[in-house]
Amino acid sequence: MKLTSPKIISLLPIVALLLIIIAIVNPAYAAKSMAANEEIYNDNKTLYSDISLAKKNINIAIYTLFATNPRLRFSHYDYVRQIQYSLSQAKKRGVSVELLLNNFNSSSRKIDHIMQSREQYWCRKNNINCTFSSAKFEHSHQKIIIIDNSTAYILTGNLPWCWHTTNCAVNYMYRTTDKAVISYLNLLIKQDKNNARKHSMITPSLTLNNLVISPINSSDKVSEFIVSAKRSLKITQPFLGDNDHIPLAIINALKIALKNKVTIDLITSIPSSEKHWHINHQLAYLNKKYSNFRIHALNQAQFVHAKTIIKDNDSALLGSVNWSNESFYKNREVSIITSNKKIITYLSTRYKHLVSS
Repeated sequence: MKLTSPKIISLLPIVALLLIIIAIVNPAYAAKSMAANEEIYNDNKTLYSDISLAKKNINIAIYTLFATNPRLRFSHYDYVRQIQYSLSQAKKRGVSVELLLNNFNSSSRKIDHIMQSREQYWCRKNNINCTFSSAKFEHSHQKIIIIDNSTAYILTGNLPWCWHTTNCAVNYMYRTTDKAVISYLNLLIKQDKNNARKHSMITPSLTLNNLVISPINSSDKVSEFIVSAKRSLKITQPFLGDNDHIPLAIINALKIALKNKVTIDLITSIPSSEKHWHINHQLAYLNKKYSNFRIHALNQAQFVHAKTIIKDNDSALLGSVNWSNESFYKNREVSIITSNKKIITYLSTRYKHLVSS
């Protein structure tokens, strides 16, 4: 029977009607494909696999692609060099590779200028198109990787995450194939390259409710996420010492949640470089005043660098946004809100493990 048969054509409206009925009766069926396109990882294996399979283009906006420790930024260690190697190999296969990196020209630290000159050298050597962000931003701190315009990653930390086989920061990477999210992230990177050329800090109009973008909506979105909690908040956030200035919007949001009897657990890490570290005094005050606020300051080899909030065990916010005025109002940052059950379960399990360890 040919596909143009009148019998086949006459069945098409019936099939369409059945699909509509199924979607109405069982909304989960209609949402299945949407839910299936979100994943989360705490290592780089899937990312490197996606890079190795890239066929057309890789578009990246990230603070730096090299180790945070200056001595290891161009280390011979494979786990430090793997991201650079993967991208250079993709370029050799004919894949278009473009990077948007943070501009350190205004930095007062000599090591930042040395690092940026080495990044420029690496880009030229591998014939990779690299743009350094607009100086109008305090930092271009987002961590986005888009592969073949079909898969996007939003990371909580720069790559690599390990500086030694036994020394890895706690970070996550969110992976999605959501077309609307990918389209906006591509638009954001394109605009930020234009911002670099024109010394501006314009942000494209945002209509997606699940994206958290600095400097346009991070303060409002993170605060609203905290205030809207009904039962519990499980938070991981680095850099919460007494020398770190936490935005008033966050402190006020925490107060409201605590007054509403929401149980809040907060994990942060004690930096190994600070011998006399103390938790931020505003957080310490809330911790003393409210019995439903517990702070877990971890002093262990794995530095908790992830920025995550799990709300009521049914939604999560994760990405690059730190709790600082700089991150909220002066940087380019990207985080995302998800209600994916597998991701929530995964983050909750990891959270419990961190607290217990």
